[in-house]
Amino acid sequence: MSYKKLKGVSFDMADPTERELCELVERTTRDFSGFVKQLLLAWQSAQQPSQSLDNHEESIRNSGLPFG
Repeated sequence: MSYKKLKGVSFDMADPTERELCELVERTTRDFSGFVKQLLLAWQSAQQPSQSLDNHEESIRNSGLPFG
């Protein structure tokens, strides 16, 4: 038996932007759930901070390893 949770999305058809989004989804995908999950995964990976080059170099200097 699987455990599933349902989250709903509503589009205000009186709002031109939301209407356009709804129409876009209806034209481009049959799997709205999968589409939203892909967007969430892309958003999540974009939110994770990447280590900057300066931080990376500082980490190497502070590692105690014998680099010249």
